[in-house]
Amino acid sequence: MSYNICKVEAIRKTINDMLNAVDDDNRRNTFYIHLYGVANFAALLALRRGFDEKLAYIAGLSHDISLLEFPDDYENHCKKSSQMTKEILTNIKLFTENEIDIITNAVLHHNDIDIIHSPYDEILKDADIFQPFINDIPKPPFLPAKPRLGKIISELNIPLKI
Repeated sequence: MSYNICKVEAIRKTINDMLNAVDDDNRRNTFYIHLYGVANFAALLALRRGFDEKLAYIAGLSHDISLLEFPDDYENHCKKSSQMTKEILTNIKLFTENEIDIITNAVLHHNDIDIIHSPYDEILKDADIFQPFINDIPKPPFLPAKPRLGKIISELNIPLKI
C-alpha cells in the first residue's frame, strides 16, 4: 500500500467515525453524499488541473466536518472545520506541515467564492459548488455561485445550461 493511500484511508476512517456518530439517518446520509461527493469531485478537478488529487480529496472530505458537531453554526463552520481538520491531520502523524497547511487553508477558504486563493482552495470551492448542483440538476444554483458554476461546466465541457 502506498504512503498516500494510507493517508487517505486514515482520514477516511476518522471522518466515517464522525459520520457514524450522527444519530439522525437522513442528516448522516446527506453528509455522506455531500462530503464524499465533494471529495471525489475535488480529486477529479485536481487531476484535471495538474495538482495532487489526494490532498484535494482530503480537503473535500473534511471541509464541513464541524457541522457534524455544531449543526447550527454555519457562519463559523469554515474556521471550525479547518481547525478540526488540522487537529485530525496532526494526530494522524502521516502528513507534512505543508500538506496540513494546503488542506486546512482550502477548508478555511471554501466559502469565499468571490476571492481567488491558492489552487487547492479554488479546487475545493469549485467542488463544493458543483456537488450539490450535479446531485439536483433541475434546481437552480445558488445565485452567487452561478458564474463559478458556469466556468466549471465549461472547463469540463459538460453540455449543460445553467
